[in-house]
Parts: sequence; structure tokens; C-alpha cells
Amino acid sequence: RQGLHHLVNVVAQEPKTRTGNDDICVVTSPLTRCVETALLSFNFLLETTGRGSTTIPFVAHEALRETVNYSCDRRRPISEIIQDFPQVDFSNCRHDEDVLWT
Repeated sequence: RQGLHHLVNVVAQEPKTRTGNDDICVVTSPLTRCVETALLSFNFLLETTGRGSTTIPFVAHEALRETVNYSCDRRRPISEIIQDFPQVDFSNCRHDEDVLWT
């Protein structure tokens, strides 16, 4: 959690400007710690459309795992993660359970 506190402080000091380029998205691993980091790092991109979705897509992709060596690298079921992060598109994660650990 110390790393998250540091990230929040760094992000708070960054300018909150947008370039107007709509051809961007944020792609993250589906691991909870990675989704949290993506949302905290790019929180200024989380402007909502009024329908609950963001104007800049946040997308989780299974191929972005940094490692699968330890039990902390196991992800929770997508059906659980999506409840915590409804602003992230998990449609690229085809399996609810983490198939790398089954």
C-alpha cells in the first residue's frame, strides 16, 4: 500500500490536461493491483458520459500479466473484479476463473 500512496502523491502533482486526442485507451492487466494502479494513474481520464461509462476506454487484457510465479499473481474471478471496477471493460478476459492457476 505504500506504493499506492506514493502514486497518489505523484499523480496529484501532474497537470490535468487533455490533448483532445480521442484515439487513446488505457489497457491494464486484470489483476486487481494493476487495475487499481491504472485507475489511480489516469484518474483524470475518468470523465463519465453520464451513462456510467468513461469517455476514454479502460480495457483489461489477460496477456498483460507481469508474472505468474507466486500466488499473489493469481487474479480473482472476473465476475468479482467487474463489481469493483465497473468502469473497466473486461470483455477481453474470456474466462471467469484464472486459467493460469487451475
